[in-house]
Amino acid sequence: MAKFVYAGQGGALSNIPLENLLAKGIIPQAVLVPVPARHPRNLNLLPVKPAPNNANLSSIASAAGLPLINWQRGYEAELESDLEAISPDLVIMSCFPWRVTERLLAIPSLGWWNLHPSLLPAYRGPNPLYWQLEAGETITGVSLHQVENDFDTGAVLGQARYALTASPDVENKLGELGAGLIIESLRRQQQGTLIATPQDEAAASYQSFPDD
Repeated sequence: MAKFVYAGQGGALSNIPLENLLAKGIIPQAVLVPVPARHPRNLNLLPVKPAPNNANLSSIASAAGLPLINWQRGYEAELESDLEAISPDLVIMSCFPWRVTERLLAIPSLGWWNLHPSLLPAYRGPNPLYWQLEAGETITGVSLHQVENDFDTGAVLGQARYALTASPDVENKLGELGAGLIIESLRRQQQGTLIATPQDEAAASYQSFPDD
């Protein structure tokens, strides 16, 4: 199976897929998290011991003994070096908040995959569940797609549908469904049967962050 790095920023849509992967014995080489500019940069690739926090992706990595990579904006060159040293086939991310540069995208031979909580190409953008509820949608879903330099535009590798309600359980369920998409896509990639379906731009929509 492809060697991969897992990237996210915490919360159900980041944490649950990683927990499910670990439970299945599908272990990433490292976990990549964003850190604010004021945070001391630590990229020694050693297992870290952050303060216990069940909602913290770093804590999940620590409990599993996984190396942690902190991505601090402005240090992309150093991050490139760290990823090149690990030499992953793939980076898989869920709810990662920043655009991935073209140089970073080119490092893993299989590129980057992203979990997005909508049925792409509809509801691209940083807060899709909010906009789907605002629009009165009753069906949502999660999409696993190839990452491109633009937001949420890459070819879709798999999708799963789910009823949409204004409940935190929706994020939990989408996290579980997303984990299933990742596992199935990794297996299909290994078998040479993974199909990437280009998105229909005529059906695409994008929403940014809601205002106050």
